[in-house]
Amino acid sequence: MKYICLKLSTGEEIVGMTESDHNDDFINVEEPIKISPGHDDEGNYGLRLTTFMPFVEDTLFTFKRKDVILYCKPTENLIEYYKDYIDKRNRVYQQLKEEEEQEAFEARIVVPNLSKSVH
Repeated sequence: MKYICLKLSTGEEIVGMTESDHNDDFINVEEPIKISPGHDDEGNYGLRLTTFMPFVEDTLFTFKRKDVILYCKPTENLIEYYKDYIDKRNRVYQQLKEEEEQEAFEARIVVPNLSKSVH
């Protein structure tokens, strides 16, 4: 896998991983992350990364080559930022999954009603 940046015909810019060649009719991108300009809490200008299509479970996306305006190699700084973002996001997802599993487990536990007395 290699890291790539794409600028889509929609204007969106993404960074991700691919095995596709830029000459292919379709470009498969694993774990694409949207890049947008933004400001941090202190007002400094920089990049902001957000999950591309955050409400789907897929991690592999296929783009038509005709919908890709630019296909570039990201800088080492962006690659490190991307890897850090993916790592943090995956830890949060794992924690949420574990919490959901714990809640589901606890919901299955039947506690007897101890307020009734037996005579």
